[in-house]
Parts: sequence; C-alpha cells; structure tokens
Amino acid sequence: MVLFAGIMKAKGKDKGMKWKRDYGLTMRMIFTWALLLLVYLIFLTVLQAVLGLSLQLLIGIAFVMAFSQYFFSDKLVLMSTGARVVAEDEYPELHRMVERLCATADLPKPRIAIMQSPVPNAFATGRSPKHGVVAVTDSIMRILSKEELEAVVAHELSHIKNRDVMTMTVASFLAMVAALIVQNALFASLFDRRDGNPWIIAWIVAILVWVAATLLIRTLSRYREFTADRGASSIIQRRFRVPL
Repeated sequence: MVLFAGIMKAKGKDKGMKWKRDYGLTMRMIFTWALLLLVYLIFLTVLQAVLGLSLQLLIGIAFVMAFSQYFFSDKLVLMSTGARVVAEDEYPELHRMVERLCATADLPKPRIAIMQSPVPNAFATGRSPKHGVVAVTDSIMRILSKEELEAVVAHELSHIKNRDVMTMTVASFLAMVAALIVQNALFASLFDRRDGNPWIIAWIVAILVWVAATLLIRTLSRYREFTADRGASSIIQRRFRVPL
C-alpha cells in the first residue's frame, strides 16, 4: 500500500513519466527491417535457383523461422545463454529493484532471469514490453553496487521500452542461419554430384548475407545503445524524484 500510494502521489504531481520517443532510432529500425526483408527475399530466391529447392518448401521454412523468431525469441535466447527465469522469493531484492524501475518507466514488469557466468553482463529480450525478459549474470550482481546495478537494469528496460530488441533478434538470427550454411556448405558439396556444384554458389551467397546482416546489426547496435543510455538516465533521474 505504501508503494502504491507513493506512485499515485508522484503521478498526481506530474502525470507520470514522459518518455521522449527517439525518431532517429525509429527510422533506423524501419530501415533495418526493410533491408532485412530484402536480404531474406534475395537469400530465398538464390537458394531456390541454385539448389533447386521448391519455392513452397522455402516459403514454409521462412514462415516457420518468422513464427519461431516472433513467438519464441525470448525462450531461444534464454536457452542459448543458459539463463534461468527466477522467482521473487529467490532474488527478492532484484525483483523489487525491477518493480521500482518499471513503475517509474511505466512498463509492465518483465520476467527476470539469472545467468551463471564469470563475465559481468546483462541483456533484454522479448517481442514486446508485455513479453519482456531482463537477464543479468550472477557475477555482475556481486561486482556492482546497488546503484550501479540499478543503472544497468534501467538500461535494459530502456531497450524494452524502445522496442528495439526484436529487430536485433531477427537480424542476429539471419546472421546465424547464414553462418550455419557457410560452415556446412562445403561439406554438403562433397555429396552433391550435380554439374557446377551449386553448394559453392550457396556458400558464397551465405557469406554475403552474413556480412550484410552483421553490418546491419553493428550499424543499429551503436545507436540503440546510446538511446538506451539516455533512457536509463531519464528513468534513474525520475526514479529519485518518486517518493517510494
């Protein structure tokens, strides 16, 4: 009740936090999505033409990939990193910290995950604010002070607030698929008796797709990190003006 009363009192003063939308980030994400779509189409067209795969099969594969990326991206990321979603009774202080920051940022509380790693790190994933996940390593919780950890979590919440997580997930997934083809195309070519060995062409195209996806990731990544830093600063400043 005290927490709720404090939040309502603060909202009554200034109508809640006003999140400044970054149109530069929005335009970059739109541009990235357009280029990703173009790369996807070129990639599928080349695979169909070179490897002789049916168009229906490739469309089906693309649909399954898109469906998996949208609905299961958070689970796939957690699985690949070994992060585990934790309950409030396991890490009560971390949960309370996230709740306070979410109340300040006007965000639904995301799920919280812990990753066992000696490398201090944190990340956010999920297709939308309602399906967000914030993960931190156990080492970063030991190394950083409470205030420093709060700033790190606010940074990850800014990514969720800006809705830039899904764009990076899709771009990373495309780069991963291209990398898998690069790693296995030469081996597959040993068993292909067709003239011209089309797997060599597929290998070259996969390299180009991997380079394109990686460049898109790096181009967007730097700007989105600056934007998340600015958002975290706003959340922290606003947080200390909310009487909790």
